[in-house]
Amino acid sequence: MLPENYQPSRPLVIISIIILSSFVIYIISQNVMRKDAFSSGARYTIGYTKDKYLTTNGWNIKYSYKVNGVEYEGSTRHTHNSIVPKGRYWVKFSIDKPSVSKIFQDRPIPSNIESLPPEGVVSLRNR
Repeated sequence: MLPENYQPSRPLVIISIIILSSFVIYIISQNVMRKDAFSSGARYTIGYTKDKYLTTNGWNIKYSYKVNGVEYEGSTRHTHNSIVPKGRYWVKFSIDKPSVSKIFQDRPIPSNIESLPPEGVVSLRNR
């Protein structure tokens, strides 16, 4: 039990504020970077789910995709009861920075699509 007149030490409060502020700035900068990367243009390709793992915020998945022969990986929350591993889903990636991507777990790749051009496709229309 803490005494009635307990005051946390000033350095502890300052350090806590600095750590929290740094975390918030990091999260905001990551979101801005992703939006900027997609604003210059995006394409779509086939992504393959690889693994499902538990974090403090729930289940996440790892996925991979190829752009111009280079393999990239991403991770995101597991949603829509997607198939893991070996599920095939559309992945949107940045033209300027292909490592920035988003997998659409609610959009499985139709079985009649076996491959796509190495640079991906511009639109998902008619797919």
